[in-house]
Amino acid sequence: MEVSDDKAELCGQELVETVVSLSGLPELLIRTELNDILDQSEKCHDELTLEELRSAMLEYLEKINESVADQNSSHQVWEL
Repeated sequence: MEVSDDKAELCGQELVETVVSLSGLPELLIRTELNDILDQSEKCHDELTLEELRSAMLEYLEKINESVADQNSSHQVWEL
């Protein structure tokens, strides 16, 4: 996502609320999940920058990917 130079970059709670409102998901659900993601990444909610949000989301997606990969490797497919 490109941020134009003429607008101040969103940060902190304003950034979180913007993501929540633009997600199109139920606000309580996305706000709770996003706060959990930020807590796990130890990012400060009040001073959160777009780069920190991206970093936290990348960590979250990597954990999900690892979890799915682990689940897939633990299931054996039996062919007859």
